[in-house]
Amino acid sequence: MKEQQPIPRGGIGYRVFKHYVRFLHSRVFYKKVYYIGKENIPEQGVPVVFASNHQNCACDPLLLLLGLENESHPYVVARGDVFGKSPIADKFFNWLGLVPAFRLNFDGAEALQKNEAMLATTEQKLLEGNRLIIFPEGGHQDKHYLGEFSFGYTRLAFQAAEKANFEKDIVIVPCCNHYSDYFEVKTEALYRFGEPVHLQPYYELYKTKPRTAQREVNKIVRQRIQAMMLDVQDVENYDVVEFMWDKGVRIKDERRISIDSENSNTKVISPLSCVLYPSSKQPLPVRLEAEKAVVAALAKEKAEQPEVFEARCKEVRNILAECKKRHLDYRNLHKGSVWRALGYTLLSLLILPVWIVSLWPNLLLYTLPLMFLKTDKMFTNTWRLILAVVVGVPFFLLLTLFVAGFGFGWWWQALAWILLYPLTVDIAWYGWKHLQRTVQEWKMI
Repeated sequence: MKEQQPIPRGGIGYRVFKHYVRFLHSRVFYKKVYYIGKENIPEQGVPVVFASNHQNCACDPLLLLLGLENESHPYVVARGDVFGKSPIADKFFNWLGLVPAFRLNFDGAEALQKNEAMLATTEQKLLEGNRLIIFPEGGHQDKHYLGEFSFGYTRLAFQAAEKANFEKDIVIVPCCNHYSDYFEVKTEALYRFGEPVHLQPYYELYKTKPRTAQREVNKIVRQRIQAMMLDVQDVENYDVVEFMWDKGVRIKDERRISIDSENSNTKVISPLSCVLYPSSKQPLPVRLEAEKAVVAALAKEKAEQPEVFEARCKEVRNILAECKKRHLDYRNLHKGSVWRALGYTLLSLLILPVWIVSLWPNLLLYTLPLMFLKTDKMFTNTWRLILAVVVGVPFFLLLTLFVAGFGFGWWWQALAWILLYPLTVDIAWYGWKHLQRTVQEWKMI
């Protein structure tokens, strides 16, 4: 009788580190994190490839990874150019389970030869019952849409099955992520696990027509991911579509109000019939379904009533241009009121002392990482998560304890500050958003 392989599990150090990151990620950085469809995840020990859309850099694999059992230590296919810069960093990446993948457009033709060794290692890990996280688009998007897939993940999965003489069923789980905002802190995030695709029914086809088998599996996986996510294929009019499903204002009769660029009066954007507009007060899973309905309705309107759609685009872009000109946040447009502005100002003055105190160390934690941004704005929250939350939090909290304790003898105060850190994040961030809203209220008058 063949001896059963032990289920792969992360070591104690990895599990402790995962607990630490999960707490900061899901309780401090994000306001709320949702995991949907976890019943579709095969039990540990089954060779699984998680194939997901990719929009938010390192936030995507981290969000998926933290949704798995704490004992699970999956491997994550990552961009190859993050490796080879520091031996210490490479060891840390290997310990985390990152596997380098090299791409023609970014790393050159010579670097692609390194992928063969990566594939061989990853296939073996998969056959040992490990899990693999991969993003078939090969790079992240800067908008809510699904790009083209590379067949690298299907090739890897079928080759692993071939190594095992097609005696093991490799499972691909389609996944999708969604964020209420890519660039803000204390927002909501969602990961959905779709219906698994078992490769075993395709083994016979693969033996004679490997490319056809990969193509059929890829088609199913991509369709299931596309059905779960917010997929805006009309990239040309993305700003208009985004405004309609996310940035406008809900009022009681479910119409949107906007600014008239000539006299600052309000006017109404006609609503799409039979569409529930998203609301920021609804849970993210509910908003996602409403957003998908709005996108579908706009696509239908563009196809069937192009003149109406063009008029809508013109109106929305006029609003966006006026908001940009007047430095207004078009997510909070409404008729201005002096009394409302005074109320916001009074509340701002009342919370100002507490807010200023809360800026240590949060102002440094969440602004310094932005210095590492170059041209890709999608790294905004990646740098915040890595440099601020994972690295910066322990450093600055220990610095607080050291300076306050040794420097001033305020040991109890420093300890209380450390324990209250999650609360100070909320005060600092929401205080900043309230100050922004106060300025907005005065501008709306």
